[in-house]
Amino acid sequence: MKKGVIWDHHPFFDTYLYGWFASLGQTIFHSYIIGLFIYSVVQIIILSIALSWMLAYLGTKGTPRALLKGITAFFCFFPVIPICAMSIGKDFTNAVFTVIWGILFYKLIDSNLTLLKKPKFLVAFVLISLLNALSKKLGLYVIALCLLLVLIGHFRIQLKGAILAIIVCLTLTVNAILPLCVYPVLHIIPADAQATIAVPTQMMARAAHDHPTDISKNERYVVDNYLGNTWDVMAENYNPYIADPATGFMLKAKTSFSSFAKVWFSVGLRHPLSYLRGLTCLESGWLTFEGPSNIEEFPHPPYNHFSVKMRPSTSSSVNKDTFGQITTVSKPSPENELVDRLYTTLMGIPVLNVLFYTALWTTVFPCFILYYLWRKRNRAKRTNVIFYALPTLISALSLFACSTTLSTPSSGSSAMRYMYHLVLLLPAAIGLLSTICSKTTGNEDISAQC
Repeated sequence: MKKGVIWDHHPFFDTYLYGWFASLGQTIFHSYIIGLFIYSVVQIIILSIALSWMLAYLGTKGTPRALLKGITAFFCFFPVIPICAMSIGKDFTNAVFTVIWGILFYKLIDSNLTLLKKPKFLVAFVLISLLNALSKKLGLYVIALCLLLVLIGHFRIQLKGAILAIIVCLTLTVNAILPLCVYPVLHIIPADAQATIAVPTQMMARAAHDHPTDISKNERYVVDNYLGNTWDVMAENYNPYIADPATGFMLKAKTSFSSFAKVWFSVGLRHPLSYLRGLTCLESGWLTFEGPSNIEEFPHPPYNHFSVKMRPSTSSSVNKDTFGQITTVSKPSPENELVDRLYTTLMGIPVLNVLFYTALWTTVFPCFILYYLWRKRNRAKRTNVIFYALPTLISALSLFACSTTLSTPSSGSSAMRYMYHLVLLLPAAIGLLSTICSKTTGNEDISAQC
């Protein structure tokens, strides 16, 4: 990568946001570290306000006091939330916008979309949607899918048209206007589209690993000239738990996507079990309570396992100011070590330790929401209740597009950061759905009843 340019592999918005605060600290306090500290404090304050707003919203919906107190206590004392709230990274920044967007979405459904007629709400909704999409690549697709599903609801056709217009405007802005008009001015290099097909590429890489010679000359030509890695390199680099070695972080794209798609389906028809193994291994971090102790290589005996729990970083990632270069510390501070010991102790307390399992948040709770809605289907007076679950369910579904899902204490990985926003959304979503599904009196707002 040349100096003076920004690669949009990680969103350029986050790069400029963190860079602006670092520069602010350098300008005012002659310290980049103080600038990043200021950003961390600002992020904590905004998230605290957003969660308070979420709790206030639940109160207006009639959430029982005991349940509301429980959710409040969870937000206050569950250690993952404050540790991640002060961390700097695209997933932590995006989580703040996700919570705010979720509240606006709930209010939009409450009003049967009529809030779109109010200019202030419309501007706020579009702006937060745009910030959500800019702070994380998947943000746009989560928002777009939620809004597309709203179009099947029983709403006025004019308001559905407004929703569709918002989807089109967001998509064009993020995928067309910014790359064509803003990227050249700011010297931003667009990211390759390999991330969007990371999971299919990983599945093909498993087939290449299992059956390295079972590919025709024409199929090999298409694969070798479309993907970043050739068929043979994919087979050699294949790691069951991370797609990056297979994708190569790029696409050659010398052949068409349609040609590649045909080859992908053809290989899959010949080796469906390899595709299934490739998919389940890659997604195992979201599905299992016990995972392999070594994710750096292909599994081999002895098959040691460890509990797959959320393990946020409890140490600083910066030294003293080093002329603008942010480097990794060689040894955690005593304060960092104390937090790590406390967190480890909490993860080991019986019953309480269940809350730390990744799969509880990424699989069990989303499935519970689906089950709960199915159980309440006969009492539903209107179908709008399903839309309250969309931000949470679609966000959970989007996790399965990630290129890695497992992290171990020895790997230095932090896959749990991808699902941090679910820790913020799920308690409120469960409280909201249980509240509106329990309302049966005729005095309640029919648009909010189950």
